Amino acid sequence: MTWTLKQARRLALEEKLIEREPRLAGFQFHDRRGATYVEGLTRPARIKDEFCLRIPVPPNYPHEKPCLYVIRPKKLWKQGRKVLLNHQGRSHSFHTEVNGPDGVVSICHSEHWDVSQTLMQVVFKGILWCKLYAVHLQTGQTIAELLKSGLAKQLASDPLRLVGPSHPR
Repeated sequence: MTWTLKQARRLALEEKLIEREPRLAGFQFHDRRGATYVEGLTRPARIKDEFCLRIPVPPNYPHEKPCLYVIRPKKLWKQGRKVLLNHQGRSHSFHTEVNGPDGVVSICHSEHWDVSQTLMQVVFKGILWCKLYAVHLQTGQTIAELLKSGLAKQLASDPLRLVGPSHPR
């Protein structure tokens, strides 16, 4: 992928934003001259699995909405471990889009994308989704129900609760 000068400057600025945000220490830009993506690890409290989030930067970025994938663990179970969230596809209840490459879960992070939004915001929304998914595993409530309950605002307002331990690769 060859970025225009304007895109390259925007991506450089966004990379600095992510680098300077201590809560995103485990997130980094990769392959800046090819298929650029942002990737990092997060672990919500009280869950053993570490989540790896990936945001491939689309060719028309920032005018095109980037996808947000949970690439690890590959299989995400619903509460009770009888049904895979991966089989859900697009779901309002779980705030997911059509699955990504290899059937990974694709998180819906923005209903209306515009150029004022940043990759850092996408990362934060991905981390928040992982935290809400962890609560779903404990309670059985869907992501949509948890968002309506106000839990998301509580989790997002407390920086120490927003991001579990992250570990760079």
